Amino acid sequence: MKVNKDFVVGFSVTFLIPFLGVIYTFLKVNRKNYNMMLANIFLFVFFITLNLYPYQDLYRRYIETYYIYNSQTTLTQAIDGHVDFTFYILSLAIKKIGIPFPFLPAFMSALSVTLFIKSILSGVNELSTDRVVKWVVILGFLLFPTIQLALGVRWGMGISLLMYGYFSLYNKGKKFFGLTVILISILTHFSMVIIVPVLISASFIRLNRFSFLMLSIMSAFLSTTLLPFLLSKLGILGSYASVGYGSDSELNEVGNLNSIIATGIGFVYTAYFTFLVMIKWKLVESEYYLKIRNVALITFVFTCLSAISLVAFRRYTNALYFLFIVCVYFHYCLHVNSIKKMVVMVSLFAFLFSGLFLQRRPILLSELWKGLYTPAVFYSLLTTEKYNSYLMKIDDDGDWKGNKINK
Repeated sequence: MKVNKDFVVGFSVTFLIPFLGVIYTFLKVNRKNYNMMLANIFLFVFFITLNLYPYQDLYRRYIETYYIYNSQTTLTQAIDGHVDFTFYILSLAIKKIGIPFPFLPAFMSALSVTLFIKSILSGVNELSTDRVVKWVVILGFLLFPTIQLALGVRWGMGISLLMYGYFSLYNKGKKFFGLTVILISILTHFSMVIIVPVLISASFIRLNRFSFLMLSIMSAFLSTTLLPFLLSKLGILGSYASVGYGSDSELNEVGNLNSIIATGIGFVYTAYFTFLVMIKWKLVESEYYLKIRNVALITFVFTCLSAISLVAFRRYTNALYFLFIVCVYFHYCLHVNSIKKMVVMVSLFAFLFSGLFLQRRPILLSELWKGLYTPAVFYSLLTTEKYNSYLMKIDDDGDWKGNKINK
C-alpha cells in the first residue's frame, strides 16, 4: 500500500503539536486518502482525552474496575454480573500488563470518533468530490460529542461500534463483519441490543414519511405498557436492561434548568437533521442509501418505545439516533455533492455549545487545552499513581469537589 505524503506529514505534526496536526489533516483530506488521514484524527482525539480526569461515569468505571483489580483478580471475577463485559475484560487486561487506566478510555474514545466518521465515509462513491468529502469529515468531527461520550466511554464506544456495524452490514460482502461488530457493540453496552428488533423489522418493512411519523407516535403511546411487558419476558436480561435507567422514581427525572435546556437543544439537533432527510426523500435512489435510511428511521420508532423513561429516551434519541440520522444525511450530501451553509452553522454551534460549553467542567477540571499542544512523548510520564492523585479532586458521586453540579 502506497503511503500518502499528506498522511505522513499530518501524522508527524500530530505527534509534536496535536492541534496543528488535526488542522493539517482537515485541510488535506480527500476522497483518495481519507482512510489514512483518519489515523491522524484518531491520534488527536487520543491525546486530548488522555488528559481526562476520572469524572462522573468515568470515575465509576475506574473505581469498579481497574482501581480494585490486582494480580489475583480473575477474568471470571471481572465479568461477574455483567452481560456487557467488553470494558471489564479490557480494563483487567491493561491492569495485568501494567498500562495506566487513562490509556483505555482514550483509546476507546479515539476509536469511537474514527468509526463514526468512517461510517459517514462509507457513502463515498465515484461521484463524490474532494470538497464534499473534506466537509463531511470536518462536520462529522464537530457533531460527534467527543468529551461527553469519552466520559461515558462504554456508551460512546457501543454507539460507534453499532453504527459502524450498521453501515458495514449493508456494504456488499461485509455482512459477517457487520454482524460481528454489532455483537461486540452489544457486549460493550447492552443498550445496543435495540439493533436486534430493528434489523428484523427492516427485513420486512420499508418506511415512508407518513408511516414513520405514525409508527413513532404509536410506539410512544404504547411505551407504558409494551416495553415493561417485553422486558418482563426477557427474565434476567430484561432486569439487567432496566437497571441502567434507574428506579421508578428516577425514570422521568428531568434535572435542573440547565439540564432541561441542554436536552431540549439536543432534541432540536435531532429534529433538524431528521427534517433534512425527510425533505430530500426522493432525491437519492441508491439502494444502499435507502437501506440505511430505513434502518435509521426504524431505530427511532423503537427508540420511542423507551418514552416511558425520559432518561432512556433522551439517551437513545440525542445520542444513538442523532448520530445515525447525521450519518444518513451526510450520505445524501456525498451523493449530491452539496453541503448547505446552514448545516455548517448548526454543526459549528453544536460543537461550541454542546461539545465545549456544556462540557466546561471536565474541560476545566482536566485542563484539556494542554492536550492541544503537548508533544506525545510527555504522555509516557503518565502513571497510575499520578492518575490516582486526581481522585483527590473528585467526590464519591464522581463530581468535581471544587465545582459541584447543582442537582
